Amino acid sequence: MSSIATLLTRNLHDVFGENDPARRRAANDEIFTEDCVFYDPTAGAPRGRDAIDRVAGAIRATHSLEELLT
Repeated sequence: MSSIATLLTRNLHDVFGENDPARRRAANDEIFTEDCVFYDPTAGAPRGRDAIDRVAGAIRATHSLEELLT
């Protein structure tokens, strides 16, 4: 079982900060359950790992990791 701090850090770096789609998806599959929900105040609540992968890829395509950390 991972600590909350570890999961949050991995979520930021390994999912939302990862450039490589295959590595991002592998981390996504390790961290999230299949029925996970991503709450976005502007886009609703996409559900599932595939949705998380799409959202993370879209965010990563338009923001650098440094921008996400600030």
